Amino acid sequence: VAVKAFYQWRAWRTQGIAADQIAINLSAVELADERLVPSLLAVAEAAGVKPGEVRLEVPMPVLEGETSHRIITHLRRARDQGFGVVLDQFGPDGQSLKWLTAVQFDGLKLGRHVLRALNEEGLQGPMRRFTTAVLGAASALGVPVIATGVESVDDRVMLQMMGCVLMQGQLFCGFESAGDLPTRLAMKPAGF
Repeated sequence: VAVKAFYQWRAWRTQGIAADQIAINLSAVELADERLVPSLLAVAEAAGVKPGEVRLEVPMPVLEGETSHRIITHLRRARDQGFGVVLDQFGPDGQSLKWLTAVQFDGLKLGRHVLRALNEEGLQGPMRRFTTAVLGAASALGVPVIATGVESVDDRVMLQMMGCVLMQGQLFCGFESAGDLPTRLAMKPAGF
C-alpha cells in the first residue's frame, strides 16, 4: 500500500497539487512486522517522500491485541525516524485514554461511532461529555483531534460548537479514485 500511495502522492505534487502530508492506514499485520520502519524508509526514499510528510494511521483496536507491545515499539521507531503517527478509531470504550501517552501521537481521529452517538443523544448526553473531555485532554497534550464520518452541515456545526475544527467525511469529499482528485480540487469544493 505504501509504495502505491507514495508514488501517487508524488505524482499529484508533480501535477501542482499542494499537499503537505499523506496519510496511510496500516493493518495489525503491517504494524507488527519487524520490517515496517525499514521498509517505509526505503519506499519513502525511492519515491522522494520525506518521513515528516507521512502520517501513519493506526486503528486503535490493533493496540488491544497480543502484539500491542511490538506495535508500540514499531510506532516509536517510526516516530524516531520522523514519521507522524495518528491514532484512528478513538472512542469511549474505556481503553482509549491509556493509549494517549503510550506513543507521542501526532493526531487523534474520533471514530464515526462517536458522531453517531452525538447525533442520537443530542448535545446533553454522555457522549458530549466524553467528546469534550477528549478534546480538552488532546489539547493539553498538543494533539489535534480529527472527527470522522462528518456527513452533514449539522454535523459540522455541532462539532465546531464543541471546539473540534478538523473533520473528514462525505460532507467534504466522497470516495474517489486517485485519478479524479485533480479535477475535484480544481472545482475548489468547501473544506479543501
